Amino acid sequence: MSASGGGSGQPHGWSRQGNAQMAQGGVTAGERLRSVTTTSGHTSGAHEVIPTNVQRGPTFQGLSPPVQLALSSARTDTARTVMSGSGGSAAGHTHSQQPTNGQPDAHDQNRGAFANWVSSHSGAAPTDEKEAAVMAGAIGVGSMAPAAVARSNGVDGGVRDQQAAASWEADREDAKAKVNGAFLTLPPAAQSRVTTTMQGFMSGVSGAPGTVTERALATDSALVLPTSPRRDTTTPSAPGFLKGGNYNGSPPQYVPPMGGTGAQMSANMTEPFRTEKSK
Repeated sequence: MSASGGGSGQPHGWSRQGNAQMAQGGVTAGERLRSVTTTSGHTSGAHEVIPTNVQRGPTFQGLSPPVQLALSSARTDTARTVMSGSGGSAAGHTHSQQPTNGQPDAHDQNRGAFANWVSSHSGAAPTDEKEAAVMAGAIGVGSMAPAAVARSNGVDGGVRDQQAAASWEADREDAKAKVNGAFLTLPPAAQSRVTTTMQGFMSGVSGAPGTVTERALATDSALVLPTSPRRDTTTPSAPGFLKGGNYNGSPPQYVPPMGGTGAQMSANMTEPFRTEKSK
């Protein structure tokens, strides 16, 4: 297993509203964060990895507060979110300046993954906030469409957050390394629930075998990871496209989890998909 450097401190990329909530323990479940201006000059809201209507529903509301906060604190900037849909499709999130056809289906993939993870606890409510954080982080990076998949669906580099286009796959790799590192700290039963959930998710969003839209989970020796194998981060070289290519065969990377609560962990795992805010 290869290793990468760890991180510490409060996760970045929040608005003042988000920072205030994180200081109180995590981003409030079911609450949408206001769209604000980033330090790059564009505006962005916050996309809930576990969709808002799920967070406001009875199953989610029946979870303990620490588990709710671990799930609800996994958020990405709407200005740079392109979501994975069924069968190898992809759709821009509202506010991304990309085609949003298929966005409801893409959100349904996340809803389904959450429901499957809850069901994997054999009728009991999940109680481990760190397992919840890893689950949310894995869904977050899995639902962020790889550059090659996005391009094959007509998504170019014209996302509202233009700086994100050049680091698209590199940001996904950063997030995957954080998820993988946190995953290693879970007990075997929790690891099994997370990977089984993500196997179902990847099966749903995968395109045809042998095509650029095919999706899979990575393995490291006998261990199945909750994220996909590493991808090329440098192609295409031409400007104006989301940068990133196909699986490249490199070994998985691991970043030790940021200490603290489940909410801090999930916020840290999705940090690569947020840009610093000016207000």
